[in-house]
Amino acid sequence: FFEDQDYEEAAYYYRIAYSKEKEKIHDVYIKIADAYYEMESYDQASKYYENAGLYKEKEESYSLGKLKDNRDGKEYKIVKIGDQVWMADNLAYDSDGGNYAYNNDKSKVKKYGYLYGDYTIENGNICPSGWSVPTKEDFETLLDNYGGSKDLTKNYNALMPGGVSGFNATLGGSYESMESDEYFRSLSESGYYWSSSGDGDGLVWFLSFQKSDKESQLVKLTNWMMYSVRCVKD
Repeated sequence: FFEDQDYEEAAYYYRIAYSKEKEKIHDVYIKIADAYYEMESYDQASKYYENAGLYKEKEESYSLGKLKDNRDGKEYKIVKIGDQVWMADNLAYDSDGGNYAYNNDKSKVKKYGYLYGDYTIENGNICPSGWSVPTKEDFETLLDNYGGSKDLTKNYNALMPGGVSGFNATLGGSYESMESDEYFRSLSESGYYWSSSGDGDGLVWFLSFQKSDKESQLVKLTNWMMYSVRCVKD
């Protein structure tokens, strides 16, 4: 029912599932909350997200509804994680040439957002007003909320779609250009999110998700790749 976007029926049967398998109460509460969220019943969704948090120590996810970007009217789900407020969707703002849709297919932008070059970030904040490209420290705080930044598997499970954090890391792949060739890589297999922090030696920090290894971690690279952006509230 959920896959068919019949969220009311999905919520009904998830509640039945809870009555049958109480040992999975946390996962079922998340499913119910997601169904209510898609129906835009945010009060109900928040209640079930909160209930889910009661069954996972230090793991809380609160839906805060949606953010509207006044520049283009696009809306993004937002979520509170610890003391931070994050977009729960990849940024999909068209920065007039500073971004690519995966495989140049704009039908993918709604789900995966655009891929951005680090030069786009360096030339100004591309996030909506009141929001920013996260720093390395912002990402470290996010990771530390879920087992510490070195607990790669626990971080991954919490931050992926369906994970307890609500961050909903969508694996948007990457883009690179080498001389006359261009390469789009790893859609739905890998996800990379730019930070605004460099290391002083020409390398830039980003948050990496690898489906094959079920790992999430902070790494750094030169700025010739194009990655996704997820904004954090100022």
